[in-house]
Amino acid sequence: MNIIINSMLETIPVVLDFDDLIDFSDDDKLLHFCELNKEARIERIKEGKIEIMFPVGGEAGIREATLTYYFTEWSKQTKIGII
Repeated sequence: MNIIINSMLETIPVVLDFDDLIDFSDDDKLLHFCELNKEARIERIKEGKIEIMFPVGGEAGIREATLTYYFTEWSKQTKIGII
């Protein structure tokens, strides 16, 4: 089992190998893992791998806020939808 950690601060995910330690194909084990790690967004993706994303903060949070601002202003000017 591979686990991909995407901190949103890095463009290249970290992949951890848990093949012999945890069987995340078992829904109950995955749910328990998610409940223990509520601060992270954890998903089992199509290939069966686990993807973990942590909340944005610091420099990445500033970039995200700036993009949100630009999209909102663009939406107001063009009047083509809600962001």
